[in-house]
Amino acid sequence: MKRTLVTFICLLLFSTHSFAQTLYVSDRLKINMRSGPSTANKITATLRSGTPLTVVSRDKSSGYSQVKLKSGKSGWVLTRQLDKQPSARKGLIIAQEKNAALQKQLDDITSAFEKVTNEYESANQSLQQNLFQNKTLTEELTDIRQKASNALMIERERNELKATLEITEQKFKKVSQRNEILEQSDRNVLFMLGAGTIVFGLFLGLILPRLGAKKRSGSWGGDSYLG
Repeated sequence: MKRTLVTFICLLLFSTHSFAQTLYVSDRLKINMRSGPSTANKITATLRSGTPLTVVSRDKSSGYSQVKLKSGKSGWVLTRQLDKQPSARKGLIIAQEKNAALQKQLDDITSAFEKVTNEYESANQSLQQNLFQNKTLTEELTDIRQKASNALMIERERNELKATLEITEQKFKKVSQRNEILEQSDRNVLFMLGAGTIVFGLFLGLILPRLGAKKRSGSWGGDSYLG
């Protein structure tokens, strides 16, 4: 009895050995998952085409495979309704999903690139403005330095002119003093000339009458001698 039971268990394990293989629901709209390996068992789920299933074991005699969903739920489905690759419809869906994901990545990259481009343009514009402001400030600084240099030159020239003016004033004072001395000398000379003229006039006033008197008396004496 025990030997018969062991033999039965071995045959059962041999006929329904574990595969742990992932297969996919074939290219059908839907298939039924049952609670056992026959149509007499209750339908526990309806699976769409492309649903991934993990094969736990196979029953060749019934043509069913015991499968397990990602959710952990298990049941039996017809082995012939399973494929090693996803169905064409499922592959198309997967391809579309991948394409959508790639498109999203491309959109994200494009958006990031546009953002970086805008930031670069903004930074470049700011740089150009800073360069223009720097140029303007440099020109203003150069102008200020030029004006400062001109102011220093004007100040130096003013000081030189001031010094020249002082020297000129000193020379003018000396010339004025000399002129005053000369004028005083001229006045003295004129005074002396005037005084001399007066004295000479007085002298002539005194001498001429005497000379005339002597001349008349001489004339008179000669006349008497002749008589």
